[in-house]
Amino acid sequence: MRATISLCFLTFISLSGYTQNPGNDKSWILDNSVSDDFSGITIDQAKWDYHPPWSTCHGESCLTTDSSNRKVENGVLKLIVRKQTCTCIDWDGTTHNKNYTSGAIFSKSTFKYGYFEIRCRIPELKNSYFTGKGFGPNFWMWPSLDWKSTYPSVEWSEIDIYEFDAETNLHTCNVHYKDTSMLYKWELRSYPDPYDFTVDFSSYHTFGCEWTPSYINFYIDDKLIRSTNTPYAENLIPMNIWVDINVPATNFNKNFVPNSLFPYTYEIDYVRIYNLQMDCNTVVNQSNINFSTFNYALIMQLKSPLQLAIQRYLSIIKLH
Repeated sequence: MRATISLCFLTFISLSGYTQNPGNDKSWILDNSVSDDFSGITIDQAKWDYHPPWSTCHGESCLTTDSSNRKVENGVLKLIVRKQTCTCIDWDGTTHNKNYTSGAIFSKSTFKYGYFEIRCRIPELKNSYFTGKGFGPNFWMWPSLDWKSTYPSVEWSEIDIYEFDAETNLHTCNVHYKDTSMLYKWELRSYPDPYDFTVDFSSYHTFGCEWTPSYINFYIDDKLIRSTNTPYAENLIPMNIWVDINVPATNFNKNFVPNSLFPYTYEIDYVRIYNLQMDCNTVVNQSNINFSTFNYALIMQLKSPLQLAIQRYLSIIKLH
C-alpha cells in the first residue's frame, strides 16, 4: 500500500514525541546550504570557520588552518592534533605559547531546532600500545558570539550531541541551560551517568540530535539512545555547530601520558542539518515505511480524539 500522508499530519507526529528521524521520516528536509559532505578539495569557508571569534587558543592547543591539522582528503574532513609548539591569540589580544596544534570547524550559521547529524570515526585503540587518553572529540552546539544584548536573561546555552573520552571511547550526550532567574544550572546529565557507553570505532558511526520546542532526542546509527522532555528545550537560544577536540580532555579530568597517540586524527564523513517541514499544503509520499522498526511506543499514551484517530490510521496502514 502506498501511504500518502499530509505534511501537517507528519508535523503533528514529530512534535508530539515520536522518535522519527530523517532516516525514516520524509518530513525532514536536508538543508544543503549549511550541510557539508566534504566532497571538495578544501573546506567550504562560506560555511565554516576554524576558530571562534574571540580566540585561536583552544585549551592547551592552537587552532590552525594548516593542512597538518585540518584538511579534506577523499571526501573526509580530518581534524588532527599534533604535539608541536605554537602561539595563539586570546580574546583580549594577548598571545600564549602552547605545546599542541589542532584543527576544528564551527558553523558560520546559527540554528534553533532541527535535526543535526554527523558521520564520523575516531581512533579505535583498545588493542594498541597507544592510548587516546587526553583527547576529547566533540560534536556540539554553543552560541559563538556575545548573545547578552539579544538574550540578556540567558547565562548558558549548550547541547553536546556527544563528547568522547578518547581513552575508552566513552560516549556522553549533554544539555546545559541557565538563566538569571535560576539559582542553579539545569543539566540533562552529570558525569558519570548511566546513559554513557563505549563505542567501537572499527567503523564509522552516525550520531544525531533532534531539537524541538518540547524535547531533545539523541541518536546513534538512527537508533534513539536518549530523550528528554523539558521546557528548557524552548529556552535554549540559537547556536553554532562545533566539531573540535578538547586538548586535553579536562571535561573528563584526563591529561596526556607518554603513550598518548600523536598525531591524533578525528575523521568526519559529513555534517548534515535537516529542517522539519511545517507547510501543511505539501504532501509527503511516505511509501517505504518499515513497520518492523516504526516506533509506536508513544501511541498508546495518546489521549485526545485526534490522537486516537491518528492511532487508528496508523493501525490501518500497518494492516495493509
